Amino acid sequence: MKSFMKELKPGSLEDIIAGIALYRPGPMSFIPMYIRGKENASAITYDTPLLEPILKTTYGCIVYQEQVMQIVRDLGGYSYGRSDLVRRAMSKKKADVMAKERRNFVSGNADEGVPGCVSRGIDEATANRIFDNMMSFAEYAFNKAHSTSYAVVTYQTAWLKYYYPVEFMAALMTSVIDNPGKVAEYIMSSRAMGIGILPPDINESEEGFSVTAARKEPAAGGEAAGRAASSDTSHAESGSEAAPDEDARTGGSAAPDEDGPDGGQKLQIRYALGAIKSIGHPVIDAILENRSREGRFSDLNAFAHRVSADVNKKAAENFIKSGAFDCLNASRRQMMLVYDQIWESAARERKSQITGQMSLFDYFGAGDSGPGRGIAMPDVPEFDKEQLLAFEKEVLGIYASGHPLEQYEALWRKNITALSNDFQINDETGQADRLIDKSVKKIGGIVESVTIKYTKNSQTMAFLQVEDLVGSVEVLVFPRVYERYRACCNKDERIFVSGRVSLEDNKNAKLLADKLCRFKDVPQDLWLRFPTMDAYLEGEKRLMDILELGRSSQYASDVPSAPQYGTSGMQSGGQPADTDMGDGISQTPPAGRIAVYVANPRSVKDLRFPVKMYLPAPMIAELENSFGEENVSLVPGRAPL
Repeated sequence: MKSFMKELKPGSLEDIIAGIALYRPGPMSFIPMYIRGKENASAITYDTPLLEPILKTTYGCIVYQEQVMQIVRDLGGYSYGRSDLVRRAMSKKKADVMAKERRNFVSGNADEGVPGCVSRGIDEATANRIFDNMMSFAEYAFNKAHSTSYAVVTYQTAWLKYYYPVEFMAALMTSVIDNPGKVAEYIMSSRAMGIGILPPDINESEEGFSVTAARKEPAAGGEAAGRAASSDTSHAESGSEAAPDEDARTGGSAAPDEDGPDGGQKLQIRYALGAIKSIGHPVIDAILENRSREGRFSDLNAFAHRVSADVNKKAAENFIKSGAFDCLNASRRQMMLVYDQIWESAARERKSQITGQMSLFDYFGAGDSGPGRGIAMPDVPEFDKEQLLAFEKEVLGIYASGHPLEQYEALWRKNITALSNDFQINDETGQADRLIDKSVKKIGGIVESVTIKYTKNSQTMAFLQVEDLVGSVEVLVFPRVYERYRACCNKDERIFVSGRVSLEDNKNAKLLADKLCRFKDVPQDLWLRFPTMDAYLEGEKRLMDILELGRSSQYASDVPSAPQYGTSGMQSGGQPADTDMGDGISQTPPAGRIAVYVANPRSVKDLRFPVKMYLPAPMIAELENSFGEENVSLVPGRAPL
């Protein structure tokens, strides 16, 4: 639909209305004709001049049901009521009725008061062709009022997304707050638009996703999910590659121009309290009301003494795991160790107040959160990043502060042809209509779960749940494939899968695996830049000495062989394509292509070696020290699928 609208280039609401009506199985065949007529009025033709006043506004194409009704009236002499019966019969595919109406439309029916096309000077062949066009169209056609309603909403939402992107995306996420998969999809879209997603915060968040002004900071880890652009660039054999430039290396799109008056703030989206599991509306209402009345919460003790009557321990635990309490001057691990005691203390305090007891602190007005009050936080280190992300996934359904795949994103994007959300069913159609049954697709992600089963012949097969940046998809690995790729079918393994799509009605699509590959087995391409040919020749011996570090067989442990590239000698023209790898995929990834790019004169040389090459970290560091970090680029390679 996006590609169609770009090609259509709508210049008015009428074009949007027509575009929505045309983008359906029947009318879709008229799309090329519609676009030709829109771009070149001289290309518009009519089977009969009587069609021109009916189809002129849609460039000679039948687009709306109302046009079908007008055609049978003006050409066949039908009444208004009978024309609607024809439209209804077409849409219901009533073959016997339509066979009768074809005769009436073409030749007329004097007994029923239908003159027919022939009586109006239209030959029989032309009349049948017009009727055939109406039939192919009307089976799936919109009436214009229906299409207009969609078009108005389309225009309004497009306008809001363009002029108020942050507010629009926040509202969109709130509308699907109970669907973590959709929330993850919209978060990824927001990040691609340059919109920051801030984690939940008990002092800032509202019940729904909200817009907040935040100081500009370097992008946090999770921002990578949306910024990385597809690096799906193929290297032409002729050497017409494009050199890594700064835009390609840094990746990403510019943030929306939402700076505040001081130029130091921009609008971002704050994660919703209502998106945290087991947090009900009454709990959120109590927190927001207390925060509005008494101000921000200073620490966990103060929070418990102010609202623990409405917030139970389970809710508190989920707030901690989600990161909503990160603003309370303690780490998540510290709070997880003491929140139970703090809630017990708050309960005793409430009980004492009910019975009329007063503490010495109360007498002097120190209050619940005064200095020295409450349970002290233990001196323990924070959970590791992996555990923090696991907590977020548990209570949010998504990763909020980052994603286990974010450091591999450039590699991931280069080797996939479908996202997990493509496998989700459309609620309206009951099918995963972004995919075609039995088509070959490639996905990549983390193996979230593995279920081993045995066939009647006692052969082993596996059901994998593979999670990517936006959701997860079920992968079936049948015995023959499982036997070959058993090493890939382990929980928490990062893998690529190539297979055939399996569609079922009212179920998410599945992928039937044919080939699998671990991320760490994907070769990386190494590009080295030199400003001139003289600079390359001067440094060639040093370069080859350093590359010797990649020849060692110690790096070859269970890593499958990667393809070797190129021909010896220089290739004229072009530059190497590049996408910054970020963190390494593996300490010793296999090498794919090792190439030298000379800027002046512009040329590329592939370095060939008689043995398998690897890219150990010490070798890369030595190359960067010798030739400059900016002249050494690691590019994600192709998975052998």
